Amino acid sequence: GMGDQVYDSMFLETAKQYDATSDWESYSVDEATDVGMASEVGAIDPPTRWVPTAALSEVFLSAASHRVEEETLLEGQTLLGLAVLFVGNMGQNPKSVALYNERFPWATTHQLDPNTPGTPPCEGAVVALYWESLWAQLNEASWDEVLTTVPPDGTQGLSTGKDRAESRIAIVFARGLDAQSVIRDRFEVVDPQGQTLDVEPWLYYGHGSHVVLLTPASDWPAKTTLTIRVAEGLSTWNGLPLEGGQSFTVRTEGDPDVSPPDSFPAHAKSGCGCSSTGAPPFTLGLGMLWIAACCRRRPTDEAPAFRSG
Repeated sequence: GMGDQVYDSMFLETAKQYDATSDWESYSVDEATDVGMASEVGAIDPPTRWVPTAALSEVFLSAASHRVEEETLLEGQTLLGLAVLFVGNMGQNPKSVALYNERFPWATTHQLDPNTPGTPPCEGAVVALYWESLWAQLNEASWDEVLTTVPPDGTQGLSTGKDRAESRIAIVFARGLDAQSVIRDRFEVVDPQGQTLDVEPWLYYGHGSHVVLLTPASDWPAKTTLTIRVAEGLSTWNGLPLEGGQSFTVRTEGDPDVSPPDSFPAHAKSGCGCSSTGAPPFTLGLGMLWIAACCRRRPTDEAPAFRSG
């Protein structure tokens, strides 16, 4: 769920801008980028299947009053394995690769770019931070409510045009949010003179999800360091209050010597990326993207809530 939210809210929203003339209704951009990735890094074998079906069935029943048979869970794993094989085979077929590249030329050539938000390197890093957060919550240790921001805290090069996907600021929360608590008053963006800049928060996957995109109402000022603050008042999907007071900065583009950060994202607090987790971000993102090949979801107000966290 977290992987999909990061990938869809950042990478796919940018792809809609650059592949605007593509036929998004008839063809799957997820399938196209998966095949493009397999053509670049090679096919992989489906991972060894290990599913605690009995325990998972019990969790679904006790936590959500939803009965899921163990056979259903195993069938789902089989289908995911077939998806991995399908993507790998198509990625080794030059004609198939060319066809997918033609349908989504920007997306299929940028899905491994570490400087593009939402790609597997970015996605894997966020998921690693999320796993760390879940572990801390399970062990009643402290955790950061804001997992990370994209662009990362303290970096430079945020686009200024209000209608561009690259001008959005993404805030990724450790726990799923109550959609009704995500309002303008809870997010403040100010310039160095203390002037508040109007933004519209977008909880990308709706109630229960984790990624908030801040879209400027007008162009950001160029060559300006913006301070973004998260105020009190946000709550989780099940009514628990979130601690406010987090803040971070990002500088808008326009400086001739400024280049984008080397990779996305950095941790909102410590400035570290995924290195402290012991799991390579590329590997995490690549595996998750392929495993999710057949089950991507698009944002909608009616989408079922993510219950992670």
